[in-house]
Order: sequence, then structure tokens, then C-alpha cells
Amino acid sequence: MADKTYRDRLLADIAKARTAMNRSQATEVGDREVAFDKSRPSGERTKAIFNLAMSVGTSKAVIMKVIGVLRDDQEPMPVRFAALNSLKVAAFASRTASSWGPSFRAALRKISNGEPGDLFTAAVDTLAHNGDGNAFHIAESGLRRPRSAKLKPYDAVRILSYDDHGSHFDIMRKLAVKNRSLHVREAAIHILASDPGSKDLLVDLVKDSRQPVRIRQAALLALRALSPDDYRDQSAVIVGDESEHENLRASAITAMRVDSNTSDEMGQRIEKLTRDSKSALVRHAANLYTKDA
Repeated sequence: MADKTYRDRLLADIAKARTAMNRSQATEVGDREVAFDKSRPSGERTKAIFNLAMSVGTSKAVIMKVIGVLRDDQEPMPVRFAALNSLKVAAFASRTASSWGPSFRAALRKISNGEPGDLFTAAVDTLAHNGDGNAFHIAESGLRRPRSAKLKPYDAVRILSYDDHGSHFDIMRKLAVKNRSLHVREAAIHILASDPGSKDLLVDLVKDSRQPVRIRQAALLALRALSPDDYRDQSAVIVGDESEHENLRASAITAMRVDSNTSDEMGQRIEKLTRDSKSALVRHAANLYTKDA
């Protein structure tokens, strides 16, 4: 599944970079001097590296030097992160990225074969976004063998969300049911929205009142994508049950606002809730629904 946050970050960086694209050549020369001068403060170098990567006139030779900064284990971590983030944006926006893209990917693979840490995670994430099989293997193997994991569970699940081959659905089912982190469970449930074999599990999670509300909400939304009929059946039960948690009921009603197949009978039941529900949150959600109907 697409990771909107990742794309949004890139687009935001590109927007910031547009002003840099019109800088004078003299400024670019200054940036080159600062970016690769290890005696300069890291803050100055990170800014200069970003400017260079974004400059419309930057040559492949300069970009290759930025890649060299990324590869260099002796460089300060903030400077390496600046190189990575700048190169990601440049690869997304530049028309010449195909000439240096292989070198960039090689640098990322070098990092992904190294010790775990924030830069390691960022490198694996970037590779996975471009469909790198080894990146997916790192994420999946860590979830299957936690003692040897090099990624945090949430990061591993998030990275596997980019892979649409589905070989990891079995481990996602386990994580969806049992993990200490609700964030991990929610992320796993999100992936299961594309797995037909997980329909019954999602229904069970929605129906299980012992589950945290946010887990039941996530499962209900996953059902909406996977099995609309089951989603509507479960939503109908939830909406009509005054003993259900108000957040879950409000979520179900809100989701129905954009469901063109909600029955007239269900619409009438929701309209009745605008007056009869004991929950102010449910009444509010029902009022919004009736205004859109």
C-alpha cells in the first residue's frame, strides 16, 4: 500500500527547494565549498548539501560527491542524514536521476548491510519504497526472528506495507492479534485490509468488546476495504447498540457518510439517533450524517 506520509514529505521538501533552484552560480560555488569541508559545522554543511542536491545546475559529479558523503562512515550522522534526504528529493524531482540513481541505491544497500540505527532504518525504508527485495527481507525476517531483528517492529511493519506480494500476511495476522504495541497492531491490521484470508479475523476483532477501541476501529475500517458487506453488517450492529463504546459507534457512522451503499433503513436508524442516543458524540456523528444524506 502507498505510504502517503512518505510522499507528502517529499513533496514538502520539493516545495521548499524551489527557491533554491533559482540561486546564483556564485552561491552554488559557495555551497560546494561548505558541503564537503569537514572542518565546517554540521549545520552549515547540511544546509549546503541540501541546496546542492536541489540546484537545477548541479552536475552529476557534485551529486556523486553527495553520495560519497552518505557512504562515508566517518561523516557526522546529521550530515549523512542531510545527504540521504537531499538525494531522495533529488531522485524524486530530477530528470537526470537515472545517471546517478544506481550509485545512490548502492550506497543505500551498503548502509542496509551495516549496523542497525536511525540511518539504517531510513536507508531500508528508502530502498523498500523502490521495491527492493532485500529491504523487504530485512523487515520480514526481523518480525519472524525478533532476537535478530535490526528494525523496530513498527518500522518493519510499515516497510512491509509497501510490498504488495502478500508473503507476510501470516505474520501480520499474529501481530494484529497480539503485540504489546497498539501502533504495531494497527499497522498490521491496515495491511490485512488487502488479504482475503484475514476477513474472519477482522470480523472477530470488531466483535470482541475486550479489544481496545482503536483496534476495533482499525479492524472495522479494514473490513470496509476488504469485505464491504461484512463491514456494513458489523456497522449496523455497532450503531444500534447503546452499550457499545461511543467512539466506535461514532466511527461507524462517520464511515457511512461516504458509503453510497448504506441502506435507507440504516439511514433512518441513524437519523433517529440524532434525537434518541444518550451519547453526545454519537448524536453529533448522526447529525453530520443526516446533513450529508
